[in-house]
Amino acid sequence: MTTLPLWIAAGVAAFICAVHAIAGGKDTARPIKASRDLDTTAKHTGLLVWHLFTVALAQLGALFAAAAYWDSQPLAIAATLFSLTYAITALIYPLVAKVSFKVLPQATMFAGLTLLGTIAATS
Repeated sequence: MTTLPLWIAAGVAAFICAVHAIAGGKDTARPIKASRDLDTTAKHTGLLVWHLFTVALAQLGALFAAAAYWDSQPLAIAATLFSLTYAITALIYPLVAKVSFKVLPQATMFAGLTLLGTIAATS
């Protein structure tokens, strides 16, 4: 198995996590926290989900890195499947919600991670 695509995927996932934490914190989490229109359950559920996904992104990067470090095809497949499910969800949600992909471009990032993981896992 070729590990270079996995190392690249780990780096890209770390970058995505950082963008999510910094820009997403400013553009998503802070407005949710500051909202006076949301009830307590909706507000704190939204914030919890945002924080949980921050952790999930960090775990995704760590899983790609572990797959590369241990040259592990099963770990590469697991990371790739996680990324694929994120890509599919990020592709379908904007279509269903009738929101532009310019507003929610995340599918592109996860498709790239899925491609890198697929290249590594099948080589």
